[in-house]
Amino acid sequence: MGQREEGAGVPERVIKAIRGVDMNDLIAPSPGGSVAPSFRAFAEQAWKENEPQIAVIQDDLWLCSECLQAAVNNDYTGLDYHYGPVEAEKRMEEIQAGLSRLGSGLVIDSRDLAEHDSAHRVFTTAACDCCGSRLHGERFRFAILGRD
Repeated sequence: MGQREEGAGVPERVIKAIRGVDMNDLIAPSPGGSVAPSFRAFAEQAWKENEPQIAVIQDDLWLCSECLQAAVNNDYTGLDYHYGPVEAEKRMEEIQAGLSRLGSGLVIDSRDLAEHDSAHRVFTTAACDCCGSRLHGERFRFAILGRD
C-alpha cells in the first residue's frame, strides 16, 4: 500500500480550524490511546507559528474519467480495455504529462457532491483540463491546493 500525502483525507473544516486551537486538544488520542501519525505530523506542521496555510490555488478544473482514475488512484489499467497496447501507452503518456503539468497539489473537489451534482458533469465535450481530450463523456471537478 502506497504512502498517502500528509493531510490527505483531513476534512476542510479541520484544516481551517487548526490555527488558534490548543495542539493538545487538536491531536488528543482516540479511546484506544493513539493518534494517526500522518495526521499528527500534518497538524503539527500546519499549527506552527508563521506557517503559511493551505489554500486553493486554482479550482474549477475538469478532468475526464481516464484522468480521474490516474489522478486519484494512479490507475491506468482501464486504458487497456479501451485501447490497443500502443494506443494505451500513448494515452498513458498524455495523462501523465497533464498530471505533471498540474502538479502535486491536485485534489478531487467534492465540496458540492453531497448537496448537488455540481462536482460532476455527466455528458460533455468540454476539454479535459489534464489531457485535453474532447471526447464525449463525464468530467469531474478538481482543484489545486498549495501554500498561500
